[in-house]
Amino acid sequence: MTGQSRSLAWEAMAGSVMRHGFALPHCPACGHLFYPPLRHCPRCLGGRVDFRPDSGAAVVLSTTCLHTTMDDFFRDKLPLHVANVLTDSGVTLFALATKDLPAGTRVEISMHPDGQGGGTVLHACTVDADHQGKQP
Repeated sequence: MTGQSRSLAWEAMAGSVMRHGFALPHCPACGHLFYPPLRHCPRCLGGRVDFRPDSGAAVVLSTTCLHTTMDDFFRDKLPLHVANVLTDSGVTLFALATKDLPAGTRVEISMHPDGQGGGTVLHACTVDADHQGKQP
């Protein structure tokens, strides 16, 4: 997804991340955490969505390697490793990974600027259990 096609909900999430670290969309009416960011709660259709700080701690469910894309922004970054992860707070999302990660790998999800002015992207970084640090 390029910066030009980002939704207002995505931009609100990115802004919240810059203020609070990693954050997930949250419905104050029913308490539901969800992803991707939307203008309305997918559970109760509440029209107010805020962003709750989250540790980003997650486990990899699966990964895939993309060798083609229709998005110009990602074309020069191919092949792309994409991880499907389940956060400790119960939200499933997709994030870029630097390599193929086996299912069950502990990761930390973070949002970073893409480096080319196109917005922000989610990244999954492995967590080194011995040193409690992130590994690319």
